[in-house]
Amino acid sequence: LGDDGTDSQLGDDGTDSESWPQKMQLMELMDERESGGLRLLSDLTGGGGAEKLASMLGSSAGSGLSGEAADLDHRKVLFGANAFREKEPKSYLELVWDALHDAVLIMLLVLAAVQLPTELVFGKDKSTAWIEPTALFLSVFIIVNVSSATDYVKERQFKSLAAKLNQSNKKVVVRRGEQTEVTDAEIVVGDVLAFNAHSLASLPCDGVLLSGSDVKVDESSLTGEPDPMPKTAEAPFCVSGTDVVSGSGRMLVVAVGPYSVSGKIKMAVYHDEEEDDEASPLFVKLNGIVEDVFKVGLAAAVFCFLAMVALGIVYPSFRGCGEEGCWDFLEVEWLHLIEYMLTAITVLAVAVPEGLPLAVNLALAFSSQQMMAQNNLVKHLDACETMGSATTICSDKTGTLTANRMSVRAVRVGGVTYSAAGDSKRSLGRQLVELLPEKLAHLLAHLICVDTMDESFLEVNEATGATGFKGNPTECALLSLVAEMGYDYAALRHDTPGRSLATAARGKPFMFSSKRKMMSWAVPLPRGGYRVYCKGASEIVIARCGA
Repeated sequence: LGDDGTDSQLGDDGTDSESWPQKMQLMELMDERESGGLRLLSDLTGGGGAEKLASMLGSSAGSGLSGEAADLDHRKVLFGANAFREKEPKSYLELVWDALHDAVLIMLLVLAAVQLPTELVFGKDKSTAWIEPTALFLSVFIIVNVSSATDYVKERQFKSLAAKLNQSNKKVVVRRGEQTEVTDAEIVVGDVLAFNAHSLASLPCDGVLLSGSDVKVDESSLTGEPDPMPKTAEAPFCVSGTDVVSGSGRMLVVAVGPYSVSGKIKMAVYHDEEEDDEASPLFVKLNGIVEDVFKVGLAAAVFCFLAMVALGIVYPSFRGCGEEGCWDFLEVEWLHLIEYMLTAITVLAVAVPEGLPLAVNLALAFSSQQMMAQNNLVKHLDACETMGSATTICSDKTGTLTANRMSVRAVRVGGVTYSAAGDSKRSLGRQLVELLPEKLAHLLAHLICVDTMDESFLEVNEATGATGFKGNPTECALLSLVAEMGYDYAALRHDTPGRSLATAARGKPFMFSSKRKMMSWAVPLPRGGYRVYCKGASEIVIARCGA
């Protein structure tokens, strides 16, 4: 057992987990990243830097973790999981209680509670006295349950949808020397995380840069600084919740979940924060209308009560004025006051529109069901009213409106166009291999394999044999073309000096950016000099070509 009572295990390099850096040491490393972070890293690793820290954590800068379930679970126990405790959705009774706080419903309940006993005790026709207040109670019951039931179902559906989205939000880590797609929650301390400015831009955890090319990170969400911050060996600390805007690289994960920089902020600020209970614009207006109607109804009820008292009690007393006076307290029929009060309450009850909340909630519930039929999930009923005012909905295309999967349909080489639709018997890749000179086909395959990101790769499902795309869909389509040509893109990358991980220092990548609109990778040639492979926007690449 370790000092903290947890089982001690061996890391991938044989190191005992008791000798690993402690969680608090790694958190301090990130907390002091702007001032003494490099000094702390040097003291912790003896000047060995990020690669030494990876070794101390039982990992490897080149091959990452082993991926064994026992090791991953042990790391989650020691360093925490890259996930936060989900807030449980409200129970049905809690939703009912929230619905009962509506001002209109409270008003109806008070009126019904006052009217029912007074009518039963003092009303003239006690056989029908219960109908009006019971109708009010029934209206409130229907309104509350319609609203609560709809919100209850939608909250559960949203929780299920959020779980599916979390499962589809994948990152790429290096385990057993191979790139592997995992969800954010599966990332652990010691993992080697691959990132780039295209498909893997968001950083889900804290880390120390192992290698990278022209890496710049937008930390404005954390620091407020608008300019992207370059990440190098002198500034290697990458913070969770920030976005990579340029370049690509790999980093060693050192803090996850609530122990990361953004995680601690989230836990301190948002963890126990209640949801915003601000009323929607429609219900604000409805509450205003109901209050105005209630004021008018109350004024009418008071006026009726005073008028009936004046005509039924005061005026008859003055008509009987004689020598003994105009007012005999004992002869006043005070029970008439109860009757007058019941009449006033009835006037007030009639003035309050008890059917209005019911009509609104039913209309919104019907709208949410119609939107659900069109695959638009509405979490709260009041969202329907604001969606009705929307005139334009903006959405990204790739992966949302399309399947996020592309294919190469045509290739133009040396003035000749080769099309996938031109030959139904042969794939486009086979056409290129058979019709192009061998050296030219080999050069084309090299271009695609070298000048694509490590995070773009093909994954074959062993059960079905289907090929899945991982990473940038455009690059995956090109890699799929290389596979059709009979080449192994991983082998070509590994065998090319300046492109493989072991010889990366001999080459120089220039990653795609919106300014350059192209990606280039320079690799050394056997006889000296360099060859630069390029891909990008046609007008940019062609403009740089010679005659």
